[in-house]
Amino acid sequence: MQNFDLALDTGCSFTLLSNCFIDNYIKDANDVQLKVYIYLLRRAASSLATCMNDLVEFLNYSEKDVIRALGYWEKKGLLRLSTDSGRKVSGGDGLVSYETITGIQLQTPMPPAAPQQVSVHEDKPAASAALSLVKNSPAPAPGSYSLEDMKNFRNDPAYRCLLTAATQYLGRPLSEPEFSSLLYYSKDLGFSPELTDLLLQYCVSEGKKSFHYIDKVALSWAEEGVHTPDDARALINSHEDEEAISRILKVLGRVGRLAPEESRLVRRWLHKYAFPIEVIEEALKRAVLATEHHRIPYAETILKSWHERGVRTTDDIQEADAAFHADREAARPAPSSRKREGGFTDIEQHTYDFSELEKKLVDN
Repeated sequence: MQNFDLALDTGCSFTLLSNCFIDNYIKDANDVQLKVYIYLLRRAASSLATCMNDLVEFLNYSEKDVIRALGYWEKKGLLRLSTDSGRKVSGGDGLVSYETITGIQLQTPMPPAAPQQVSVHEDKPAASAALSLVKNSPAPAPGSYSLEDMKNFRNDPAYRCLLTAATQYLGRPLSEPEFSSLLYYSKDLGFSPELTDLLLQYCVSEGKKSFHYIDKVALSWAEEGVHTPDDARALINSHEDEEAISRILKVLGRVGRLAPEESRLVRRWLHKYAFPIEVIEEALKRAVLATEHHRIPYAETILKSWHERGVRTTDDIQEADAAFHADREAARPAPSSRKREGGFTDIEQHTYDFSELEKKLVDN
């Protein structure tokens, strides 16, 4: 990957960080933005080139996180990005794709101008306005929140319930950065309390209680255009369906995609029957052993029978098998009670006392 050319503005008057930067910029920047800026400053001061891989691997952040941080400092006027083609990431926020960055010039920190109200019009959006969360648009980075913002958030009845639920899901009180993350989901990403609650439930169900992970999921949802809990459920189901179909194709020994009718049956197993993938795999294995053709329809007959018998887990399958064999044995006809050893069941059998008959013959 091509290296970035780094250059310091000749007016820089600091060794590591200027007093102006500390006084005016450090308090509003998040940890990703600070680390990216300091790392670039360190490399430029030593006349060392760098590239996106360096930033990602050294700082242990995703490429999207690094791009957002670069865009943040460019808007603040502390660095200038140059590109080879001027291509932009979709979303209209001014971030350039890292593949097009050819140079980064660090600027001398200057006291920021007094904030002004920005009026955003539909026909002429402001560059610093919050992004509209349309599908595949980069989500806004976390901002800084005042004590008044936090107080209002904490006192809102709907979010007060959310905070209580969050401590229950995580099994511990929330730290201040975690509280700020919840405020970020609401204020910047536009998540409702119900959507944030579903976000926390989903991450905890995946065994992830770290807000570093939860933040990434929230950003991905925002960039996928998730606005409601129904949108989130649909996205979760689509991802889970893709994983399930991949495992189903592996059991069948197939590559590629399922036919439309096969996909319809698979969705029935996953959503109508609500079987875990392990149960579906067991049915498919039996279908593979039973037939070479139409294995998915064959598995449908098995899974439909299991659904009617109340099967939910692989342990339930053994009980269903035992009940099936017991029913089949009970349906078999009972053997005839008239059958005698060495006799014929189709001829009426007679019972005579031959000793009594012989005695009567002798007496006569």
